[in-house]
Amino acid sequence: MSNGKVIAYEVKQTRVSSSRVVLQNTTDTFAVVSGFTSCSEYRVEVRAYTSAGPGAYRSLPSHIVTSGKLSCLIELLNSFRIPPFFDRG
Repeated sequence: MSNGKVIAYEVKQTRVSSSRVVLQNTTDTFAVVSGFTSCSEYRVEVRAYTSAGPGAYRSLPSHIVTSGKLSCLIELLNSFRIPPFFDRG
């Protein structure tokens, strides 16, 4: 069921061990999340906004786990790009 045209997205990045939440708003169908701490687990979720208000959060991907051993992996995760969220309909 559609509540109208999507006008914006909210990306929610949660550090699992501390419940630290970072919110990011965008009108693009992708987002770049950053600020990851090494050796940590994150949950990234997104929800769409329409003129009717916000929808429910959806997980993308379910978890991200950073590594403290490979600096190249940390570099990659520090600028992780989430794929397109939803069809704008």
